[in-house]
Amino acid sequence: SPGVEAAYAAALAQVHGGTVAAAAPAPAQIRFAQTGDGAVAYSVHGGAGPTLVVVPGLLSHIEVALEEPRIRRCVERLAERHRVVLVDRRGTGLSERVGVAPTVASAVEDIAAVIDALGDTPGWLFGASVGGAIAIEAAATLPERLAGLVLYGTSARGSWAPDYPWAMKPDQLQRWLDMLTVGWGGATSLDAFAPDMAQDPQVQTWWARMLRSGASQNGMAAILRAFHETDVRDKLPGLRLPTLVIHRDEDRIVRAGAGRHIASHVPGARFAPLPGRDHWWWHGDAEAVLQEIEDFVASHGAPRSGA
Repeated sequence: SPGVEAAYAAALAQVHGGTVAAAAPAPAQIRFAQTGDGAVAYSVHGGAGPTLVVVPGLLSHIEVALEEPRIRRCVERLAERHRVVLVDRRGTGLSERVGVAPTVASAVEDIAAVIDALGDTPGWLFGASVGGAIAIEAAATLPERLAGLVLYGTSARGSWAPDYPWAMKPDQLQRWLDMLTVGWGGATSLDAFAPDMAQDPQVQTWWARMLRSGASQNGMAAILRAFHETDVRDKLPGLRLPTLVIHRDEDRIVRAGAGRHIASHVPGARFAPLPGRDHWWWHGDAEAVLQEIEDFVASHGAPRSGA
């Protein structure tokens, strides 16, 4: 319950820092959009300004995500100027998990279902990490239903190729899967996702909970394999939406070259390189990421009408 979570957070804070944590935040109001294979969970934050649909990375869980103070602050900040929509793709979090193949195509169906449920003028997609490839596919498939595209820490292909050196080779993927399997239930790979906070006990506790809640052990393996097979490079030259590509120069999960590749192949795209090595956009200099997003969306005015 929220009361137990708050008491636990306060006890952790006293042990590790000597201060008492704030009370647990009010739970998000979870809504569900329907697809042919099950429901897609989403939540809406704010209300004024352009809609910004956040397409998450490998896995997500809306409620657990918002327990992380950094994520909550970033969402609240964006919600001051936008209607922010958080989504759990089918196969992850609070969305349908049974009989769902975690493919880019199914994720685009999820986005379309949420847009239908929102029922208004086109909004922006904010695709982070794996969510960026999904956002690219959605922009190519549903251009008339979108106003623009923001990509953070994203690659257009999930596996190495002679002409794409920024992704994992099959043996590297297998080593990662083995590490996840052996360490399942703990804060696996945190030193790669958020190296600057990898030793923080509260971040470790949160990330372990996110892994356990966001996907099952076998589900996580299926998600990783599906991403490894992803390749949306052929969609890039045909994109005609305003596109912002943000990438930190020392990202350990997705190399900066992958971001530069996207920006150089999308007509008119803006590339915003930022210093830092944290893959999660809410860690490190999150202010710089938020400012880039706000400035870019504002510079392109109100969403187009006629969805």
